Amino acid sequence: MIKTLKIILALTFLLPAALASASLVTIDSTTPNVGWNYWDTSILNTPGKFAYWNNRTSDASRSNIGFYLTGTGAFGPGGAYYDQRPIPTPGNIPFWGIDTGTNTGAADPRFYVNSQTKSDVVLKLELASWRNYNSFGYYFDVSDVAHSQVTLFDALDNPGETAVINYLPNTEFGFFFVAKDGKKYFTNSGFNSNTVRSEQHFALFAETSGSYWVAVEDTGFRYGSDRDYNDFVVKITPMQIFAPPPTPVPEAGVGVLFLTGLSGIIAYRRWKRFL
Repeated sequence: MIKTLKIILALTFLLPAALASASLVTIDSTTPNVGWNYWDTSILNTPGKFAYWNNRTSDASRSNIGFYLTGTGAFGPGGAYYDQRPIPTPGNIPFWGIDTGTNTGAADPRFYVNSQTKSDVVLKLELASWRNYNSFGYYFDVSDVAHSQVTLFDALDNPGETAVINYLPNTEFGFFFVAKDGKKYFTNSGFNSNTVRSEQHFALFAETSGSYWVAVEDTGFRYGSDRDYNDFVVKITPMQIFAPPPTPVPEAGVGVLFLTGLSGIIAYRRWKRFL
């Protein structure tokens, strides 16, 4: 990679002095001017405003990924998907994308995750009409994508199912998604199927706890996609790792203390004799 921007996703946890927390995960990207975009829930009232995932949906009204994360609209009380809301709701947490200039809020067409620990993955939401055909996973070798793909969830899995991303020390990895029509999407969209090349079908949101959410749009933009990014949503939580506690210094025994004191008395008496 020509240039790598590493942005810390997880904050350092507060721990006892004997346990030191390690940084858990970073985002790697070659795209200029990328970072975390902070947004207000008011943008949800204007589809197409600010965020690339904030669009009108072909599902129940007001049900794009922003409404899901905030538990509002169709995911609020009385809404069509109220029973599918996340508990607790993470709220309007920042998303990864272009963060400066006139394209603020636009998608980063290529990014990877860099994690120093295993991660728990929970399938949280699947509103896609193709949900009985789609699959989701990660690839752990960005130089050999074809032979390093691991499927986490397939067509038979439902919200509530869990999986694990294995420990990949200092290794970049990305996510992929396979839709019913056979098209495959990657977080580095340059690897996408030919007709959807360079389309970013993933949106990544970060919690300050270190967990992050990955939301997927399952239809190609030129094939009727509504770009609501609520078709497949997972929550990923890195498993915290700790440095070993410092080696304790053994306390001096009673005998050692006695000899030390005796030596001091003898030295003092000898010094006094020569005065």
